[in-house]
Formats: sequence, C-alpha cells, structure tokens
Amino acid sequence: MADSVWEHFAYGKNAIYQHGHHGNAILSEIPFLQWENINISCLSFSQRGILHGKTNENVHLLCVHMGLFEKERGIQIKQIVEYVKNNIPVHEPLILAGDFNDWRSRSHHYIQQELQLTKAHLEANGVLAITYPARFPLLKMDRIYQRGFEVKQSEILAGKDWQLMSDHRALLTELELK
Repeated sequence: MADSVWEHFAYGKNAIYQHGHHGNAILSEIPFLQWENINISCLSFSQRGILHGKTNENVHLLCVHMGLFEKERGIQIKQIVEYVKNNIPVHEPLILAGDFNDWRSRSHHYIQQELQLTKAHLEANGVLAITYPARFPLLKMDRIYQRGFEVKQSEILAGKDWQLMSDHRALLTELELK
C-alpha cells in the first residue's frame, strides 16, 4: 500500500513471529529527513514502539500502537510524553497518531495537558472518533493528535475494502500547516 499512495514511507518493525511481523508505518506526502523506531515495550509478550519520522519541513510524525492492558498503556503514555518533551522542540509541528487502545479515554487529557496537543477528530467534529471494531464500531481507540496545524476536516473511513485491511476503521484527517 505504501508505494501506491505516496513515495515517502517509513516502517518500524516491532515484533517478528512465525507467520510474519507487525509494526508501525507512516505514509508521507513530504520526504523524510530521518526516521527511527523507538522500543516502548514493557511486557515480554507485547512488543510496541514509537515510529518517529521528521520531514524536510521539520514536521514530526509519530505513529504508535499501545498495549492492551491499562497498566501497560499508562507506562507507554508516560514514555511517549517524555520522548516528545526530550526530542521534539515545542515550536515544531507534531502529529501523534495511532491505535491507543484507550477505550476509556484515560490518557486523552494527560496527552493534551502535557504536550499541548489537540485531538483532530474532536476539533473537527466535536466528538471522539469511534473506530473499533471495524464492522460495528463501539470503542474510541484510534486517535490523531496535533499541534502547529489547522484542522480542515476529519472523517472515519468505512466500507468492506477498509474492513479487509484492518479490524479498526481508519481516520482520515486533512491538516494545514500554520
């Protein structure tokens, strides 16, 4: 999918198993200056990471997939916040997106308060995006946070083609750099 959408992409492999692997991916219209995958695993059986790409316009793109357990997610959210504070200047634009597995929205306010990020779908539509499961969404698990952008629109993608790609519905958000 990556090379058929935009030519600029990054993939951070987090887990390798007998039938394949999984990780985080970022597709970008803008070329990357650099990218790296940061391990935030805190359980031996749950490999997780932050994929951090920086574009040649100094936009930071972070893709995450948080753990399934609340205690695990709490540790990972703190790792993400510390990583951002220590590695991304507050004046540089940032997009933090992915599967937060945070169906009770426990980390939402912490992320906003600590990193001065806004949730794009909430800003555009006045509600949190309900994205899981793809066939009949009930839970608010996927998010796009941002700073340094104007949110033009945000929508949840649905349909059989999307259901074949993931057990989550995808979020599509149009952002304009301020």
